[in-house]
Amino acid sequence: MKHGLKKIITILLALIMTISIALPGIAAAQTQELKKGDMGEDVRKMQQRLSELGYYAGELTGQFDEATEAALIAFQLKNGLRQSGILDEATKARLFSKEAVRAVTLEDFVRKSTEAAPMSESGAIMAYYEDYFNTTEYPHFNENRFLSVLTSPLSTFAADVDTASYAQVRAMILRGEDVPADSVRIEEMLNYFRYNYKGPKGEEPFGVTMELMQTPWNPQTQLLLIGLQAREIKKETRPPQNLVFLIDVSGSMASPNKLPLAKRAFLMLLEELSPNDTISVVTYASGDEVVLEGVPASEKTTIMAA
Repeated sequence: MKHGLKKIITILLALIMTISIALPGIAAAQTQELKKGDMGEDVRKMQQRLSELGYYAGELTGQFDEATEAALIAFQLKNGLRQSGILDEATKARLFSKEAVRAVTLEDFVRKSTEAAPMSESGAIMAYYEDYFNTTEYPHFNENRFLSVLTSPLSTFAADVDTASYAQVRAMILRGEDVPADSVRIEEMLNYFRYNYKGPKGEEPFGVTMELMQTPWNPQTQLLLIGLQAREIKKETRPPQNLVFLIDVSGSMASPNKLPLAKRAFLMLLEELSPNDTISVVTYASGDEVVLEGVPASEKTTIMAA
């Protein structure tokens, strides 16, 4: 009898120990967060759900990459969640619920872009944002009117090297947002890509490439493309640069596409600088502060820590 009771007690103790070991593992699995770099079936299910809602357009690889992170941030933004890019408990509950807000579909985008937009007193189209307050503004610009070369044979143009418009428009489309008309700068979108333009010869300031073609939407006119290529100065031969950055660190810059993005771009810039270049950083919010003053670009650890 005693031997049987002892055996029962031993079995019960073994069961208790097994349960006590298993429960933390189960709880950890239930509360596990998914973040960039993770892989597995749970990531694939998240990608599938984001795809169903219109946020993710890639393959269901089960790898939490940059595209997956961007899609998740877009979902969090649209659903009023903290934009961490991490599948935490709150995000997971919302993502797999019936209340999850879908992304703007291509059909919605086309429909909204063809609707009559509200106009300001000056006649400029006013961009409107339905889901959250956005302080991003784009100045209105008017397209140049058509001039006949018979009466206006001379033309001047500014050499524009900006490329921001393409990246901004692409990001807004990937987030499922409406694209403000004034954010589309054709010259900046063309500048975003690299072209095999010929460089300058001898003492010429620019190499000039010109292409003439029939206008696709008007067979009665032609389009002239003028590409300029300045002389490329090698990093080893150019004089040292003294770069001063003025950075807004106020609360309005906290969203992922503002200050965090600027920081990543800043780190990429460091790789292009010469060790003899110097970096200074001044930040401002309610006040201004000199964070770095004349630090050599070679001191990357000091610059990154600032």
